[in-house]
Amino acid sequence: MLAKNQVCMTEITDMTAEGNGVCHIDGIAVFVPDTAVGDKLNVRIVKVLKNYCFGIIENIKIETSTENGNYLTVSGRFLNSLLERRIIYPSMSLNGNY
Repeated sequence: MLAKNQVCMTEITDMTAEGNGVCHIDGIAVFVPDTAVGDKLNVRIVKVLKNYCFGIIENIKIETSTENGNYLTVSGRFLNSLLERRIIYPSMSLNGNY
């Protein structure tokens, strides 16, 4: 059972018609704004309802090299800057190919 202010690591698997990302934690759908399918992030639960929850991004994990398992975790003001500029892409290789 999810609780308010709980932080969970998850991956966005679907999108709503309104553009919110959807992930599932313990079998419960969680709606997270400003996300895209494939985003790996920590979600803070802000509202718990009977069949679903709402969450916000606590921080996001950006993979830089799949072969080496390297990644960058972004949070705070830098995360807000990336979201405002919409420069986070679901997958991006080091050579700039999407």
